[in-house]
Amino acid sequence: YLDPEKPIVVVWEGQEEAATRFFVGLNFKIVTGTCYLGGYVGSKERESDWIEEKVEAWDASISKMAEVARRQPQAAYIGLQQLLQAEWLFVQRVTAHTQEHFSPLDRAITQDFLPSLLGDDNISPHRRALMGLPIKQCRMALPPPSSTADHAYTTSRLSTSHATAAVQAATP
Repeated sequence: YLDPEKPIVVVWEGQEEAATRFFVGLNFKIVTGTCYLGGYVGSKERESDWIEEKVEAWDASISKMAEVARRQPQAAYIGLQQLLQAEWLFVQRVTAHTQEHFSPLDRAITQDFLPSLLGDDNISPHRRALMGLPIKQCRMALPPPSSTADHAYTTSRLSTSHATAAVQAATP
């Protein structure tokens, strides 16, 4: 059902005035971009700003998790691996070409979180790569977020392509 408090129409920049005239009296909020279903609908520039805001928030959360890791390593690991990682993986699945945005998280995990978690400031590139391997291989399943972005999006698009085509063609 349409929520009368939140009807939003997303239009191209420069089309706001025309949309306002077209939807006059309907109480729609006319915008050039907005968050929708965990992703972003709008211009690439604003999408980029939106992703950067999310990455800044996740970066701050990783710093907090690093502080917790000194006292409660298991809780901090689960918080990062099950909560934060799930959030950014979802954004990566629904948003194309985001790899470059996630390098601050790579740095935060490698230089802040893992040293706090392991009590060791010397996280070599080889050791870091091993920590990205799956839990089934007796590793930590914490790959660098910038390395998962393109694969997550491509996999998501491929796995939903049949359903997407059916919806677009209006077939069951």
